[in-house]
Amino acid sequence: MAAVMGIALIILGMFMIGAPLAAGVAGVVIIGCLMVVRGAVECAHAVKAGSWAARIAWAVVGIVTALCGLLVLAHPLFGLTTLTLLVAAYFLVKGIVTIAYAFKNAAARGWFLFNGVISLLLGCMIWSSWPLSGSWAVGTLVGIDTLFSGFAVVMAPRPPQTIKA
Repeated sequence: MAAVMGIALIILGMFMIGAPLAAGVAGVVIIGCLMVVRGAVECAHAVKAGSWAARIAWAVVGIVTALCGLLVLAHPLFGLTTLTLLVAAYFLVKGIVTIAYAFKNAAARGWFLFNGVISLLLGCMIWSSWPLSGSWAVGTLVGIDTLFSGFAVVMAPRPPQTIKA
């Protein structure tokens, strides 16, 4: 099952690298849609909240969330530029955690160490060229990371399978 997930990650990574702006904008549009839905759910919850203070709080949070989602949908390239900073932070943290995992897991150390170093390098690349990196970084670099994550999953040694009688 892990090999199937690894192969799926490799294919997804290649698509993202091939169309980086489309992949980045698609991600931002999905986030915007989810924010609008979340805002609507929070507003619906406000109607059934116990006290007036809770109703007002939920309604304000819901309205702000939905409006932010609508703004992201209205200006996806601006949202993509902002998301680029979050992706840089993601890669930096992921790189550190993956490297730490590599030193804890001797069987898969090489591939996970390599993946962690790649993630750190990607985070540094995005950070150093922001805001210009907004148009290409999310799709391309998340695609590269997805591709290498797929390779790490496919290439990591598996425990032997036992035969059930």
